[in-house]
Amino acid sequence: MSRYVRSPRVQKRIRKQRRRLLLAAGAVVLAIVLLLTAILHSCSSHKNAEEQVSSSIVEDMIIQDRYEGEKIIPKYAVAKNTLSDSKFSALNGITSYAGAVNGVDVSSWQGSIDWKEVKASGMDFVMIRVGYRGQTTGTIQADSRFTENMKGALSAGLKVGVYFYSQAISKAEAEKEADYVIQQIKPYQVTWPVVFDWEPGNDETISTISEAGGLRTNSETPEEVTQYTAAFCKRIQAAGYKPAYYCNKTMGYTVFDLKELEAYQIWYAEYKNLPSFYYHFNIWQYTQKGKINGITGTVDLNISFQKYA
Repeated sequence: MSRYVRSPRVQKRIRKQRRRLLLAAGAVVLAIVLLLTAILHSCSSHKNAEEQVSSSIVEDMIIQDRYEGEKIIPKYAVAKNTLSDSKFSALNGITSYAGAVNGVDVSSWQGSIDWKEVKASGMDFVMIRVGYRGQTTGTIQADSRFTENMKGALSAGLKVGVYFYSQAISKAEAEKEADYVIQQIKPYQVTWPVVFDWEPGNDETISTISEAGGLRTNSETPEEVTQYTAAFCKRIQAAGYKPAYYCNKTMGYTVFDLKELEAYQIWYAEYKNLPSFYYHFNIWQYTQKGKINGITGTVDLNISFQKYA
């Protein structure tokens, strides 16, 4: 049998064709791999996005509020209010709780205070306003009686915490407020919480904040307010103090994300005979019309369920 022998030119052409086929096949495989990778990445990104959206959504639940009856509130995986009604008592306008301590909170509005009389009236602690941010101008202002109140309260033997009335409209402003507070309280022994008191202008509730006209806080969202609160509290905590934030029932249920702020304590305001907030709080401001010796006129009264020092 005769054998066919390819010429060198033909063999060279065949080798080129094989290389082209191999390159083409490789390109096809690479394209398939890239396509599959893109599809998998797209699916993963979509899943992560869905998980992020899902995690940002807070479920609701129905509770029986002692004053409002059936009420829908956000469902947070945080500590619940476990206070016992039987441990509350009231005498001569002062509400107490077994094992807790009583206090006041003051600002320049209370004028000159006889702190020894305040201490003798049964108060154990005081929350003193450091300053505030203007509702329209946005400038930080000192409380005109801050130094006087700090020195007087500490001299009388009262435990002292402080608060700042915020009108922050950015995290940077909240951090600046925290820095201001830290600087002002450095000379003093502050053992009770340092509180971020963000409120809609003129003590409006969040539901009417949009009606507040020219007030600088009239467009802040609950998510933003939560961010400002966290920014302030982180700064305070980093400086070695106990951070907390102030809220009433409306803001506790509709503004602040309690889970996101779980690391910080709550100073809760509700002017009733008994508190009704579903979640845990540390200090209860139960009236703004209190009367005690040493303070002319009315003053906010509080119960602290935690002893800080």
